[in-house]
Parts: sequence; structure tokens; C-alpha cells
Amino acid sequence: MAGLARSLAFALIGGPLAALLWWVVWRRLDDETERASIGWGLYVAGMYVVALVLATSNLLSALATLIGGQSLQWRLSLATGLVWAAVWAWHRWMWRHPHRRPLDLLDVPTVLGSYIGLVIGVSGAVTALSTLLDAALRGALAAATVGKPWWVSALQSLVWAVGGGLVWWWHWKHDGGRRLRGDLASVGLIAVGVLGAGVLTLGGAGVTLFVLLRLAFDRTEPIDQLLEPLAPAIAAAAIGSLVWVYHRGLARDSSEAIRQGAGW
Repeated sequence: MAGLARSLAFALIGGPLAALLWWVVWRRLDDETERASIGWGLYVAGMYVVALVLATSNLLSALATLIGGQSLQWRLSLATGLVWAAVWAWHRWMWRHPHRRPLDLLDVPTVLGSYIGLVIGVSGAVTALSTLLDAALRGALAAATVGKPWWVSALQSLVWAVGGGLVWWWHWKHDGGRRLRGDLASVGLIAVGVLGAGVLTLGGAGVTLFVLLRLAFDRTEPIDQLLEPLAPAIAAAAIGSLVWVYHRGLARDSSEAIRQGAGW
């Protein structure tokens, strides 16, 4: 009860004060000079990204925990996620407002939102595929963790993969992130889409080759221990290669500087 009272006090006192401050600032944004301020652009872009990360991570965590069925932690995650989702929707409305949106850093939410979703989706996809491969390679009993069936872990990871994919699609396709050609978009394409995916692919392929060589020439350890890193490595190489091929194709059709940065 003490925690509830404290939360209500902060909400009932801090909420109206924050709303009053926002209204004072919002009324001044009829002036184009105010909208062109880098501070306004930084605020909207920063809060958009923070709210997106917190809303996505908490909502996906709630759903994944609910699938596990062993904890009530999903309630707190769901409540936190819904609050931050409302904050995200509010700042998205300000970012897209036809008359008071920022004039500087306008592309930042789209670019960062695209690659945040990509990273979340790829991480979930790698984990889900790794769990499936591990179950196939070592058996469902060995793939279980703390009495939890292997398919539960795979389904929980799939939630993150699908959720991250939706965030990526929303910013990349719906908001037009694919068409952006600014400096930040170019850096993201090269650093995350090409370089990051390339490192993931090569790392996974290297570990896969190492395990196969040990299986062929060095079986000093139990077979179960030798196979342990194989599934994650194969999953990383497979998913990473798909992401790398896609983004390298985009880089090929871009400017000369981007092509050089991507290794064309």
C-alpha cells in the first residue's frame, strides 16, 4: 500500500505540472524559429527513441513471460509497457504534427527506430532458431532449461523476433526509412546492416567450422559439450547472412560513398 500511495502521489502531483509545462512550450511552437531549435528536435527524437525501446521491451517481455506461465512479472511489464507506449504515441504525434513538428533532426526517429527493431528482431530470431536446432541436434531433453520444454523457449524468442520485426517494418517501410539518404541513414546502413550483420555471419560461420573440425579430429570432450555451441553458431550465420545480403543489396544501389563503405 505504501508503494501504491507513493506512485499515486507522484502521478497526481507531477502529472499536472508536467502537462502545464508542456502546454506552455507547445504554444510557443507556432514560431518557426522555435521549431527550428535543435533542442526541440533533440527532445522529440530522444524521447521517441527512449519510449520506443521501453515500450517494446516491456510489452514483448510481458508476452514472453506470460507464455512461460510461471511468473506474475508480466503484469508489471505490461503496465510499464502500456504507459511507455502511450508516451511513444504522444511523441510520435508531436513528431508528425504538420505545423509544430521539429525542423531539425526530423529523420532521427525513423532511422533509429528501424535499426532498433532490426537488432531486437535479429536477436530473437537467432535465439529461436538456435533453440530449434539445439533440440534437433542434442534432443529435446537436453534442450530443456530448468524443467521448461524447449518449445516454450523457442516460442518466447519468436515473440521477440516478431515484435522486433514489426518495429523494423513500421519505421523501415511505413515511415519510409528505406528511402532516407542522410548521413545518419548511411551510417546505420553500413554499420548495422552491412558491418554488424557481416560480423554476426562470420562469427557464426567460424564457430561452426571450429566445432565441425573438433568433431572430426578432436573428441576429447563428451559429444554433448562439443555440440553445445553449434546451434547458436549456425543460427547466427544463417540469420546474419540474410540481413547482410539484404542491406548490401541496398548499399549497391546507393551513392558511391555508401558503396565504398559497404565494400563494393
